Amino acid sequence: MNRFSEKLLGFECDIPDGWDVLPGAWARKAKLSAAPTSEKVEELLRANTDIPFLSLQQTRNDPYECVPIIQCTAKSLQVMHKMGGPDAVIDVVLAKMEEAYPDFQLIQRLSPYLIAGATGAYMKAGMSVLNEHGVKFSAASEMILLLASGYCLIIGFSGPSAVDKRPAADFDAFVHSIRMA
Repeated sequence: MNRFSEKLLGFECDIPDGWDVLPGAWARKAKLSAAPTSEKVEELLRANTDIPFLSLQQTRNDPYECVPIIQCTAKSLQVMHKMGGPDAVIDVVLAKMEEAYPDFQLIQRLSPYLIAGATGAYMKAGMSVLNEHGVKFSAASEMILLLASGYCLIIGFSGPSAVDKRPAADFDAFVHSIRMA
């Protein structure tokens, strides 16, 4: 298992075997390799907050299924509070998913959610999607928002919803390996 760290955020996690870090995350990490000062962290959180600082893709998958992907994004606590906090963000995400997917279904929602020494909120939803070949299949997306010191970590996991095809154990191992300063 490989280790990933984003020193400016004080974030570390394990990369599950069979998963690759997508190149954009490495380029972003290299670009932001300045000294870890609070000013630099604020700069990081203000700039491109919708761009994940870590994107993982499972390498062993069915080409006619949804490719499992994990992404991590950070938003400043100030932005998160202006948005109404983790629960309000999940409300907005769920509303957008319901608009985009006619068969959208909320599977689970937890708040408060505690993991990696931080509190936040969690949701899992299912829907039908089309892959690049136009084949319809069932997918599921999970989202975790965790309030750390200085930022909110947002973790997204999307992939097939079928239990035998969804790498849920990999996602659980990933989440449980997270360390935040």
